[in-house]
Amino acid sequence: MGNNNTIAKLANIFVEHGIYSKNRFASSNCPLRVFQKIYPEDVYSKQIEEFLRYQPEHHSGNGADLPWWGNRYFTDDKGIRIMIVGQDSRTPNGGSVTFYMPLLKDKRRVNELRGIINSYSHWDPFVSFELIKEFFEKCNLNYDFGYVTDAQKVENNWEELFEREIEIVNPDVILCLGNRGLTYLLKTKNPKITKIVDKEDTSLEVHQKALVSMPKKPIIVASLFPSKINTHNTDERERNVISTLDKVIRKLEGMV
Repeated sequence: MGNNNTIAKLANIFVEHGIYSKNRFASSNCPLRVFQKIYPEDVYSKQIEEFLRYQPEHHSGNGADLPWWGNRYFTDDKGIRIMIVGQDSRTPNGGSVTFYMPLLKDKRRVNELRGIINSYSHWDPFVSFELIKEFFEKCNLNYDFGYVTDAQKVENNWEELFEREIEIVNPDVILCLGNRGLTYLLKTKNPKITKIVDKEDTSLEVHQKALVSMPKKPIIVASLFPSKINTHNTDERERNVISTLDKVIRKLEGMV
């Protein structure tokens, strides 16, 4: 999986939509540029410039959070690649996930990391930061092989974009955080995610209607989005998701 070639392919599927236009990232105070200042040597800091190089200068339509990927995702290194489908924040600061993902994997104390987030009070607050960080740590995610995308980029074209994105990113596992990503992924109006996460095994097989052009069918693991809204009576559901993800990864690694 060559770095520049794969990133160029990924970049080009979004060009016509203009959702990652360069003018959105011109300010030195936007999340992407702040991330690059905090982590200048991170592989993503450099590779995202290759992604943006293909994007149009300006666009008046809706923006979206940039995708984020780990240091070894677009390499030939062996590892289980996990695509995480989150919820689009719909905030105007396009690219906030590029700021928050490095903080989620940062080993510093949560209070210190929360202080960094609060110092950028002009951005919409990340109220679920602690819950998501704890959840990802319980999942034992290998961030080096992680790829994060939002659940809705362009409403009228999302299924096609999503399918093309998955095809290029080529994950082994897709972790869906919330109902919206699962809706697009399975191409069904109501995937009933709460019933899925009530089961011990929250993994799903991709049926023929969904992602029909995919040469490799990734394993889908469904999860509620870790948030204060979903904290009531979700301990068992969370355990189901974490256990399922662990079993799936161990199986793919040939350990079971």
